[in-house]
Amino acid sequence: MKKTIRIVFYSILAIVLILGFFVLISVFPELTMKNKIEHKNYIVCSTTPIDKRMYEILDSVDNIVSKCEIYQPNLKHRIFFYNENKLYKLIHEKLIKAPTFTPMYHLGNSKVQNIVTFRPIDYKNNCLIQDENQKPNLTQIISHEIIHTFQVKAHGDTKNIPFWKIEGYAEYWSDLDRNKITLEAIDLKIEMLKHQDLSWMQDKNGEFISIGLEQINKSYFQDSTGTWHTGTYFVAHLMAQYVFEIKELDYDKFMSEDIKQNDILVEMFKWSETQ
Repeated sequence: MKKTIRIVFYSILAIVLILGFFVLISVFPELTMKNKIEHKNYIVCSTTPIDKRMYEILDSVDNIVSKCEIYQPNLKHRIFFYNENKLYKLIHEKLIKAPTFTPMYHLGNSKVQNIVTFRPIDYKNNCLIQDENQKPNLTQIISHEIIHTFQVKAHGDTKNIPFWKIEGYAEYWSDLDRNKITLEAIDLKIEMLKHQDLSWMQDKNGEFISIGLEQINKSYFQDSTGTWHTGTYFVAHLMAQYVFEIKELDYDKFMSEDIKQNDILVEMFKWSETQ
């Protein structure tokens, strides 16, 4: 009987230690990654060698994020490139329930924050290879995730903040063409959206529902140029553009409970009809 108890005890202990190890290397991946660079406030670790072009990319990222309203100059940023490593991807999917289906994502809390991707990196063309059709700009997508680290520092847990505000704000400030946006361009994007299948963001009565990460796979659409868009992020970005460029709200007003998704969507479509 005592022998059986010991076997059970040590078996449970072994499982706990193994799971603890996996959690540890998920929170601190640098413990197992031999490729590392440090530049300004950025630490980049990778399972494969890091091209020297990464320094230029980080300079561009720093220039972009430093302009946002909630920029925090002393915050350190930890970026991890797993390059399709299947073991780590399995750990992230099963153990910490990370959204590995997205091209890049942010994990952590106000103390430890990691920016993670399992997609291959094309340093020469400054892009992340999601698939044959989608190769998002690496500078833009890292900037987007850096904005999320500012949001977590500013608000703590962001789970209760509407998706369109969290993602829309990050998309707005990481947009490489943000300074070139015009009212005409916003109107054209709204018109393009009107002609897409929006059933993924509507209930059976045609009323808008809260958009979120769970709708991402249903929301993809292709524009007239053949470019693919992720509908959830496209809508969130467009709404943020409308709020900041048309309504000219500041960040505090944007984040207030007075500013609601459905109100902005309805108002945005009505504004477009007057253009």
